[in-house]
Amino acid sequence: MLAAGHVRLGKRRNLRILDASPNFDGLPGSRLLYIGLARDLSQRFAQHTGLVSFPEAGCKRRHIERWFAENPTLGLSCFVQSTLAQVDTHRERDRYRRIAHDEEDLKNFASHDPSGLESAVIIEGQLIETYRLLHRMRPPWNKVGGSVAGAARAKDGTADGLLLLLDRTRDSLFHARRSVRALSDDWMATAFEAGPLHWARMEVVINAWERRATDSDIYKTLLSAKTNPDYRETGLWEQIEHMLRSGYLDGAPGTQSLS
Repeated sequence: MLAAGHVRLGKRRNLRILDASPNFDGLPGSRLLYIGLARDLSQRFAQHTGLVSFPEAGCKRRHIERWFAENPTLGLSCFVQSTLAQVDTHRERDRYRRIAHDEEDLKNFASHDPSGLESAVIIEGQLIETYRLLHRMRPPWNKVGGSVAGAARAKDGTADGLLLLLDRTRDSLFHARRSVRALSDDWMATAFEAGPLHWARMEVVINAWERRATDSDIYKTLLSAKTNPDYRETGLWEQIEHMLRSGYLDGAPGTQSLS
């Protein structure tokens, strides 16, 4: 799920994208200012915004201060990894230390799997290089490029499509239909996003081998649950039916021709 807006952050997430946006209601933004990764999103957010003390050279605090001197709003878009790829953080270590009872065995816990950070680093490098190839420059607040291995994937990858989602220059069913702030106050929308929509998005991406996944693929996948024997008596179709009747997807791309 991709979500944008003012944020109250409490979860740990791995890749973070900042963009300038005229509003925080899920409408299109304008342009990416910065692409970066974070081991701990809430902690990194606090560093960038000056909520906690952090060396100026290691964050975008001054850029953000200058931005707000001339603009009323600043958007935040997040591309999140699975919790199975959780990057090692001090909060994760503390959490598992309390569970494990054996500190010597901590290295065996999933939170210490290096693949989570490695994938975030590669994706960051791929996105920065893709932006550079498209615009002949890096995002304005990115002084340097990212991972060399990630950059090497830019020409043949599909990060250009992901950039369109992250800067919200076009609507998509791959976006959360509400902003982060709106989701925090709407339990029904949160249930739709974390339930049937997350399922459909993941199904579409997993099966997108020979062509790019599309908005209509997500909608078709949602509708397929009605006759899919694997989901009988799971309640999934009932959730989807309730979501469709509520109008939550009204006007969403990919739904018009199949309605």
